[in-house]
Amino acid sequence: MEKAEPARYLRLRRELSNSSEFDNVQYSLSTDATDTHETLVLKLKDPKDILLVSLEDKVSSSASSPLSLLDVDTPVTHIKLERFGKPSLVLARCEGSDQTAFAPMFKQASQIFANYRKSLGLRGMFRNDMNWLATSGANGTQKSGAKTEKLSPKSSNPGKAKQPKSEPPKAN
Repeated sequence: MEKAEPARYLRLRRELSNSSEFDNVQYSLSTDATDTHETLVLKLKDPKDILLVSLEDKVSSSASSPLSLLDVDTPVTHIKLERFGKPSLVLARCEGSDQTAFAPMFKQASQIFANYRKSLGLRGMFRNDMNWLATSGANGTQKSGAKTEKLSPKSSNPGKAKQPKSEPPKAN
């Protein structure tokens, strides 16, 4: 990975003690020079066939800042089901292809992702950290100004953050 571009990321993991379906959820947002990825991974409480469900969206870094991803509900572009002892099942949006048969699945996955964004309180919780991502290049240097200085992440104050409900949201 010598030629790999550096990236910055934020992660949030929550245990879902009151959920009957999921054990925990992890939200991740990573950005590099070309793309910003938002990922939601749900781990099933009682895995029989499916272990994890992963939902992802991707936006060009030049088209939108990481901060703006929390203000809109970006549609899911990638759905992955990790299965016990079997290959994973993956469904990805493909430009130029007729995927109308898969539109309901992408729509439901996007709604689930939007509900979890709201339930986890991401729009308020990551605000300071997102400012750190937005004002810094992927290599940790400041984007604007003549001076180049290393920046360190400032964590949002978790003691004052609104605690999300442990029950997972339902898709409409």
